Amino acid sequence: VYGRWNNGVITINIPHVALEAQKEVKEGENLIGKFFEIFTERMELVHEGLKVRHDHCKTIVAKNSPILWQHGALARMPENMTLAEYMDEHPTLCTISVGYVGLYETCEALIGQSNTTDEGRELSKRILSYMNEMCTNWKLEDGINYAIYGTPAENLCGLQVHQFRKKYGIIENVSDREYVSNGFHCHVTEDITPIQKQDLENRFWNLSNGGKIQYVKYPIDYNIGAIKTLIRRAMDFGFYEGVNMSLA
Repeated sequence: VYGRWNNGVITINIPHVALEAQKEVKEGENLIGKFFEIFTERMELVHEGLKVRHDHCKTIVAKNSPILWQHGALARMPENMTLAEYMDEHPTLCTISVGYVGLYETCEALIGQSNTTDEGRELSKRILSYMNEMCTNWKLEDGINYAIYGTPAENLCGLQVHQFRKKYGIIENVSDREYVSNGFHCHVTEDITPIQKQDLENRFWNLSNGGKIQYVKYPIDYNIGAIKTLIRRAMDFGFYEGVNMSLA
């Protein structure tokens, strides 16, 4: 859509919150309740950080990046116009995002199950729905288009595992690998077919409307006709689809 852009993202490590809840929960307290208590605090930290980022973006002057702001990549503004003025005139054009990683690891930490199980799915949807509810309230308070982003974290996933291990050690199915799962994705070790993966991840698709991607992996000698069928299936779902070819 012409003129749409995003002012950035801050990503929350949800498994870290789950382990913090395990550490702090007292006898007789509900672990899931403690998780959401800490999660709310972390989300508010993200909220404050995003407001700082948004206010900084408002100071941009069009001539700072002519291709973006003067010559049509994102807008056609006079050279001395600030982004604050432009966003005031077009308040719905930009978003700013709350990212997240590790729903799979979060479910393993809190209930000992993958996010592909029925209980894991319900917990994951509860977490994402809560994030969306908070963003809706922030929008009303601040007049800023906050959105939930299923972070395809890549290097960040590895960095966060090393930070996590320093505090909590190596925990099976949570921090025992060199990465955490991107956003809502099924874990790469799940023994599921490409169609099953599409179906399982489709359950969370509309809960991350600030951006997301769905990956499917095929062997290098996979049937070309089957790949075409699966890509068409992804298009029918409305996915932004990534296709990875495994050489092994």
